[in-house]
Amino acid sequence: MKEKEFETMKERIKHFCEYIDIAVSGFEKMCGLSNGAVSSMRKGLGRCKVESVLNQFPMLNRDWLVFGEGDMLKISPDKEAVMKRRIISK
Repeated sequence: MKEKEFETMKERIKHFCEYIDIAVSGFEKMCGLSNGAVSSMRKGLGRCKVESVLNQFPMLNRDWLVFGEGDMLKISPDKEAVMKRRIISK
């Protein structure tokens, strides 16, 4: 799934949250980020925080999240639907 280009990690995280239908605050909580971490983000997340995000959302493509390159997700559309249902049910 090729996504339009989002220039910053902050924009990409917000887009991902919209895509999986969760609030940014829910994303922050699930990833162990402080409340407001995404909205106050300037350059991006540090390596440990990126790892936390990728551990929580294994379908998320690291290159897309960090650099804005490639597809947002690294799984097939069928598995994508299953993963979205699992995330929403958390």
